[in-house]
Amino acid sequence: MVAGARAQYKGVGVIKGVSGTVEFLLTAIDGDQPGGGGQDKFRLKVFGSGGVIYDNNLNQPDSSDPTTVIESGSIQIHKN
Repeated sequence: MVAGARAQYKGVGVIKGVSGTVEFLLTAIDGDQPGGGGQDKFRLKVFGSGGVIYDNNLNQPDSSDPTTVIESGSIQIHKN
């Protein structure tokens, strides 16, 4: 889903070949887009049936904007 300066992707995967799948949620803000606030930010949440495995925006709703500013590189949201 892309809405303005914000993009969110959901998917499934496997960690180190361990049986059972995990889900992930990646949310990104393109700071150069209108409404982006001037800083590129991201959130990565990895979770499975046992709960949250990793989340750099812990205890926040999945709909919340990311707060982690990237230090190098850039996030660019392209629209068709």
